[in-house]
Parts: sequence; structure tokens; C-alpha cells
Amino acid sequence: MTNIISALVLLQHGGNPPDVPFIRYTKHAAPGVTYMQEVDTQIPRVVHILKFKYPSKNLTFRTAIAGDAIFQTSGRSLEKTSSIAMRKHAFAAINSGFFFSNGDPVGLIISGSELISEPYPTRSTAAWSNAAMRFDRPVFKGFLKSGDGNVFTVDGVNRVAHENEIVLFTPKGNRAKIPAGGMLLLFSTEKKLTPNRTIEIKYWQSVSQSEDFQIPAGHFGFVVSPKKVSDIVPELAAGTKWKLRLQLSGRSNWTRMSEAVGGGPCLVKNGSIALNAQQELFKPEFYAFRHPRTAIGLTKNRECIWVVVDGRQPFSAGASLDELANLMLKLGCVDAINLDGGGSSTFFLDNQVINRPSDGFERPVSDAALLFVDSSDPPARPFRIKASTRRISVGAAIRLKAVTPSGAPIPQDQV
Repeated sequence: MTNIISALVLLQHGGNPPDVPFIRYTKHAAPGVTYMQEVDTQIPRVVHILKFKYPSKNLTFRTAIAGDAIFQTSGRSLEKTSSIAMRKHAFAAINSGFFFSNGDPVGLIISGSELISEPYPTRSTAAWSNAAMRFDRPVFKGFLKSGDGNVFTVDGVNRVAHENEIVLFTPKGNRAKIPAGGMLLLFSTEKKLTPNRTIEIKYWQSVSQSEDFQIPAGHFGFVVSPKKVSDIVPELAAGTKWKLRLQLSGRSNWTRMSEAVGGGPCLVKNGSIALNAQQELFKPEFYAFRHPRTAIGLTKNRECIWVVVDGRQPFSAGASLDELANLMLKLGCVDAINLDGGGSSTFFLDNQVINRPSDGFERPVSDAALLFVDSSDPPARPFRIKASTRRISVGAAIRLKAVTPSGAPIPQDQV
């Protein structure tokens, strides 16, 4: 696999070179994958971009959650984007969805056709399969039907149950918190939780103690809040068969979507800027000011675009959502959404984090988008970097080029 080297020399005290207001660096990262770095020295702003055709035979595009479990046995359910990528052996990765401090994702996650977290109301999502990529704002509805035909509403998936709610937990949720006065209903199943399909499950047992309960493999658990217990208890009998259906509806055919991440707000729709952050329940301090950003989009030529904007640092101020929407449009996106940003914004490529996270270190997150490359590229050739001068003064620019160990120039298309 071709090694990626990203070198950005920034000399702060003397300012930026006035005759170089905009710099773009383009790199062939892998077969079918292009990395670009754009530097606007006037704002200033540094943007990292990954572009790849999707679907594509040699590329696999997936989602993954921290530690493969939302509520882990110990500690917060968070993991660095780079750690998720290396653990999964991904070539590239970006942080994706928003999350609460305990690691609970805020928004839709589908991984390997399995629903892991339901969508946040009104917010945008990106979803894809081996055949297509779509952008939508899906509506979630869940139903649990007893053997006697009574129907109960399922309010969420793998999250804390609030008052008057029934929340489904799968083994991916790992540990379900049972509220005082509530209960957990365990059902056995041989199926994974796939949206828009009716699944037959068999009642096994109930758990009433107020504590965390680990969901065993081959089972679903339903956390029932105290006010719902009296409604559902009469329906319980060991071995009875129930039916479960979790419905996602919107512009997309959600039965076919095997991967999805939640974010928001929408940036570009049908080739035009479609930013309405307030409609997706975002506050002005989030969208109107410059911050580090992460975004995902699709061009009319079916090229997927990943963007990470560095921010809150002297060399890069970040971007407002209006600036981010214009950037995605400039990159050719016909559809694009914003993802989690701020200190979470991370761009991993070929075994290294290549952006500068604003916290000064990489922040653990709840989930990430991953790109896998099936490549038969030969091993990278040895090389060294040659500078046009031995000295550089503050505020000056120098030219760097790659040469062989003996000093012979390396063609640009091989760098």
C-alpha cells in the first residue's frame, strides 16, 4: 500500500506568504482513492479531502462503533477513530455521528445491515449499500406484537429508556440499564435486527432488579419503564412467540441500506445548498461560527467525498456550516450532510491521523466511517525529501520534492 505523507509547514510569527493565498496538494492514495489537502492562507483554513468512486469493486465502505458495543462493561463506550480503524484494518476513516458523554450515539447507525441506534428526530443521515448511496431524514417507528395480538410501541434501540418508554437492547448495546420499578424482558432469536423486516422472537424470562444487565448472544432485551410494566406483564408466558418490526421510512429504500450514519444538518440537496440547521434542531452557536468540521457527500458521478476541516487553531480557523456547505458544493457534491465536528473531527489515512485535532490530541468517539481497500499495489519505493534551500526564514516558502536515495527525481504521478 502506498504510504501517505502529509507535511504542512506553518510559520506563525511572520504571517503567511502573501503571494500564495491558496494551495492544493493532491495524492493518489490507493487504487480509486484520491487524497487532497487544501490550504487557504488568508482565512486561514486547512481542509482534508478523500474522494473515491462508490460503489467500486476494490473498495468496501462500512460503519463501526467503539469497542463493538455501545455500553461497555467498564469505562465510557468511546474509542479513538484511529483505534477503530486499526482494529478493523481499515485504510481510511473519519469520525461520524454525534454522541452523549457516556458514548451513547445520537442518531442512526446501521452496520452490516444491523440497526444499532435509531435516528434522531428531524436530523439527516447518510446511508449506503453495495449498489447505491442515499441521503435522507428517516422516521423511526417500532412495534412489538404479543402472542395474543396486542401491540406495544418500541421507542428506541440500545439507549437509556425514559419515562413511558420501551427500549430494545441487542448484544451490540451490551448492557441494558433497568430503571427502579421497571423490568427487562428477554427474548431469544436467531435473527439480527434488520430494519423494515418482521422478526419472530420467543419470550424467555424477565429481570426486575434495578441494575445493568448484559444482553447475551442470541437474545434481545426490552427495557420497560415503570409506567409500562402493568400493561405488558399480563402478556408474558414462557415460550410464547412475539413479532418485532422496526420501521424506517423516508425517501430511501431502507430495506436495501446495509450501512448508515446519522449527522446533520443537511448541507447540499439535489445539487443546491439546502442548509436549514434550525429545522434539524441545531443552535446558532453550532452552525454560525467557525469550528472544526467533518462532512460526507456524493457527486453526480457517484464519487463519495469525505471532508475534515481543521479548526480552533492559529493555522486553521475552521468553517461555519454555510462555508462547509459551499465547500461541499465546490467539490461537486449533489448531496452532502454535516457530521460530528469540533474536537471529534479526525481524518485517518494509511495508518496515521493526518489532520490536527483541535484538542491537541485525538478525542475518543462513539462511531466511525471506514474505508477498506483491496489493493495489489507493489510495495512503496524508498525515497527522500529534497529542499530547494538549506535555510528558510519566517514567512518564506520553500519547494520540496521527492527523489530516490541516489538523488534522481521521482515522477509526480508516483509521489
